[in-house]
Amino acid sequence: MTAPAQERRARRFWISFILMFFVGQGVLWTFALDKVFNDPSHAVVEQYDDYDNRWEAAQQERSLNAALGWQAQLSADHEHLVVKLTDALGKPVDAEVTAKVFHKARAAEKQEVVFTSSEPGLLVSELDMERSGMWRVRLTATRGHETFTDVQDIAIGQVAQR
Repeated sequence: MTAPAQERRARRFWISFILMFFVGQGVLWTFALDKVFNDPSHAVVEQYDDYDNRWEAAQQERSLNAALGWQAQLSADHEHLVVKLTDALGKPVDAEVTAKVFHKARAAEKQEVVFTSSEPGLLVSELDMERSGMWRVRLTATRGHETFTDVQDIAIGQVAQR
């Protein structure tokens, strides 16, 4: 083999070797980005970048909730979520109640539910909560011009039995 042929062969080898690293890097980045964007446990918190701007509104909401004096007690199993809504005196509150519910390990998979009244102050909703663990419930109760909001965590399944 002649010297120019050996040099061409060596040049091709080293160029191919270097390009292989670039291709490998591209494959790894593509895999990593696919994992990140399709991860069901990853979620973007709604209006997260606006929390500091809404601090006064959040404080006002807390004071309105305190002024109403309403209390929400949650209980749940894998199929039903029950809310007992009472006023400051412990009397049942008849209100329209909705909630956003999600498992803390799957925050991107939110479920919106509407409750139906089974008796005064006791509201029930059918909900698919197969996954055991901690669930976050964001309640909104409305009666006329009064609005009550509450955020609670509830344990479902084996976590609740410990």
